[in-house]
Amino acid sequence: MTKQIGITDESFLTQMPGVMAFEMEDLRFLPKRASHSNKGSFGKLLLIAGSVDMAGAAVLSAKAAYTAGCGLVRVFTPEENRIPLQTSIPEAVLTTYHPEKLDASKLSEAMKWADVIVCGPGIGTGNAAHQIVKTVLQKASVPVVLDADALNIIAEDTSVLLLAHTELVITPHLGEMSRLTGDSIAFIQTRLIDIADKFAGKFHVTCVLKDEHTVVATPHGRTYLNLSGNHGMATAGSGDVLTGIIGSLLAQRADTETAAALGVYLHGLSGDTALKKCGFRGMMAGDIVNGLRDFLAENQL
Repeated sequence: MTKQIGITDESFLTQMPGVMAFEMEDLRFLPKRASHSNKGSFGKLLLIAGSVDMAGAAVLSAKAAYTAGCGLVRVFTPEENRIPLQTSIPEAVLTTYHPEKLDASKLSEAMKWADVIVCGPGIGTGNAAHQIVKTVLQKASVPVVLDADALNIIAEDTSVLLLAHTELVITPHLGEMSRLTGDSIAFIQTRLIDIADKFAGKFHVTCVLKDEHTVVATPHGRTYLNLSGNHGMATAGSGDVLTGIIGSLLAQRADTETAAALGVYLHGLSGDTALKKCGFRGMMAGDIVNGLRDFLAENQL
């Protein structure tokens, strides 16, 4: 049993804690769902993901976004991924492109359609991927989540982050953060909060720095340390699931800070739920998506 001990916002005398953590009661911040609604009520997410022989990242992100409550997911991906995606997640809308000759008008139209853009899972680092990331940063007018290969491209010149005219969320793991900052992984791992805070402030982004206890640093100085999750989630595709969840919450009109920090917390809870069925060694990214569905259902969220 928990008891209140009398600590309120006023107790901090305007000096709020530097680092916070979500708890179960904070799930009340999940976007509300009205009974009188349609798929458009819960947001339109453009997922720029996948490359030739890399359809899985797009599948996992799209499934996670839908499972977290997004109304409509549109996947922008190479033509080669059409059959895997239509087979694995027929609920998704597809816009395909030729990886050797990107049709900029298709990308522009898809971006105008979206309430939020997720860019990066499995897109590779070829010419088309470079053009896509540059276009998203320069022209997006809705919140953008940048992950995986998008971050590897940005690492070539991090100043491109300052070209954006909208809110950005980046979701690097330690290796990607090392490429973004030039610091070693060992150095970053011992200074997660400090490095995430500095990067968020310098480039005006919300930085989700992934590790055993993921840090979410906002550009205005609020920082979260995640305490949910387990080491079974250290598996290929887990980050793609997280990206889909964060994008989904943004599409449902959560603010950037809430979508990032609560998305990380919910991702961990999903892994904890999956653990009951899969154990640590047997857990795969798809199990985390199923864990998300089970957790939300069990808690009537």
